Amino acid sequence: MKHLCCLFALWLLVGCGSSASQSDTARAATDTLAPADSSTFVPRPAHALYHWKTVFDPTPEEWDFLRKHQVERLYIRFFDVDINFEQPVEEGYPVIPIATAIFHQRPDSTMEVVPTVYITLEALRKIKEVDKIIPYANAMVERIRRMAAANKIGNIQQVQIDCDWTPSTEADYFALLRQMRSQLRKQGIALSSTIRLWQLARPTPPVDCGVLMCYNSGSITQPDVYNSILDPNDMLPYLPRLADYSLPLDYAYPVFGWSVWFRDGKFKALIRETDCSDPDRYTPLKENNYRVRTEHYIVEKQLKPGDVVRVELPSFEAIREVQQAVEKYAPRDSSSVILYHLDQNNLKKYSSDEIDSLYSAR
Repeated sequence: MKHLCCLFALWLLVGCGSSASQSDTARAATDTLAPADSSTFVPRPAHALYHWKTVFDPTPEEWDFLRKHQVERLYIRFFDVDINFEQPVEEGYPVIPIATAIFHQRPDSTMEVVPTVYITLEALRKIKEVDKIIPYANAMVERIRRMAAANKIGNIQQVQIDCDWTPSTEADYFALLRQMRSQLRKQGIALSSTIRLWQLARPTPPVDCGVLMCYNSGSITQPDVYNSILDPNDMLPYLPRLADYSLPLDYAYPVFGWSVWFRDGKFKALIRETDCSDPDRYTPLKENNYRVRTEHYIVEKQLKPGDVVRVELPSFEAIREVQQAVEKYAPRDSSSVILYHLDQNNLKKYSSDEIDSLYSAR
């Protein structure tokens, strides 16, 4: 129990992701988040965007993107929840917050911020194992509150939890959400959860609203997959379930890319999106696949001759095809479009008209 008390203190007092003064942190105990009537909460339609970097420090180009496309809501990842395998305690490996956001800049005060927390399945199982779902749920809510106060982020109407929960972890995850929702309602804050496509066939989580993740539909590790980020053929079979889904949903679409690295037909790693146009380094294979010709490095990863790189960047046409299918089946006509994520290197690969088209779909 002593170790758990120390752990919860660590959760609350260490790494609030701010360069603010100690007096700002001290005021966290009395500051509150912006109120919202979560008992009747329905997310208002808005142009929205995820921010999934550890440091919140948008470039001038990214600020221009937000203004130009009238982005009113930012889903900012505040921290992840995972197991710390480096510092075991009496109860085993502890569950801790990691990858805490550091705010070098502050979101515009007129912009709604949705603090988002990603929790791994390993962490979820461990919380259940030590039978501490309620204390951990309370610690997560308190940590979000303190980070928001320390960084002077006040326009918060909802908090979002992101978890790729499974049928075997569903009950534990839902218990965590119920407790968080109860605590957030005391502060006038709603709770939302991400929804994967296959989860549309499961019971709805106990939250106020959800976001359907319209991407990552294919298997990254399989070499014969065309595009693991977005392939309409993978996604369309799931979407008819939207007609009977009772939870209010917004919809997130991908505007990012990466490359998938294989050796001898086996998955090696994800690497940054690669320019495979150099004929001295790559030989084109089928569609978006390239064979490595000469040994070279990409961010400390050593690619060797014979390796295969699959370049994945969803086309505007593919995103729009999925979006139109969502519009066909979704029961609501006031949903928000959320793009993933705020990174100018990826966003610039789509024209301004294409971005406007995605946002104006609803």
